[in-house]
Amino acid sequence: MGGWEIVRTVVVAVLARLVANEIGDWSETLSKLVVRLAVRLPQPLQARYGEEWLALIQSTPGRLSRACSAIGLVFGALRIGHAWRTPHVPFHSAVAIRSIDIVASVCLLGLTLPLCLIAGVLLRLCDRGPVILRRRSYGRDGAVFNAYRFHVIPDTNLLHAFLLKARVNELPLIVNVLQGHMSLVGPSLASTSYTAAYAQDLPGFMKRLPVRPGLTGLSQVVGYVHRPGQNVLSEREALDCEWVAHFSVRLFFRVLAQTVVLVILGDRVAAKIPFR
Repeated sequence: MGGWEIVRTVVVAVLARLVANEIGDWSETLSKLVVRLAVRLPQPLQARYGEEWLALIQSTPGRLSRACSAIGLVFGALRIGHAWRTPHVPFHSAVAIRSIDIVASVCLLGLTLPLCLIAGVLLRLCDRGPVILRRRSYGRDGAVFNAYRFHVIPDTNLLHAFLLKARVNELPLIVNVLQGHMSLVGPSLASTSYTAAYAQDLPGFMKRLPVRPGLTGLSQVVGYVHRPGQNVLSEREALDCEWVAHFSVRLFFRVLAQTVVLVILGDRVAAKIPFR
């Protein structure tokens, strides 16, 4: 064996040892993640899986083996939680959509950052008040989070009217998508105060909780065509429940495409294009 082969062998061995030790150190962190995922499971499954998973990790010999075991349990917990919430949606479809959400939100944040900065500065100069509105809203499984929007009030001034018309006030919601509280497509976002005020008109509200609310959705792209004599809340709720019932990657992209048409052509023109 030549000198370079010996050096290469030693370097590879040292790097392999370092990687093994580093991964082994993850076992404790991954164990805590498994506990968090077990707590987020539905109540009947928490006691059943939580203690069993921890016992399995602790009984596995070797730090590297424990880390690998914990990684497998993390994916198992995600699959079980997903199957409990939305049994009709394949796990790989949910993973694909979440991956799209992350990539698209990062790209959108990069593209819209200059516009957001300009809008923020103008709002600060004109109103001398808070730029970002934080509204408590319901997310997946009924978890409450802060939904971000620019602090814009209808009929206040021309700047507010323009930001509302161009939907610039909703751009901070992209941060919520990146955080995992929302998705690009999903049921309409519902604030806690709104839901409390109209709870009697939303009997199917619980049916939309298994999935994340969206920046856009069926209730946005189809809901613009409102037929006289129908209750707006019940119509929107029915569309939100329809999204949950037919949740799929194909429908996800169809709604996204219709949203792009709506933004480019405007509400009135887009409403004449059949979606179904």
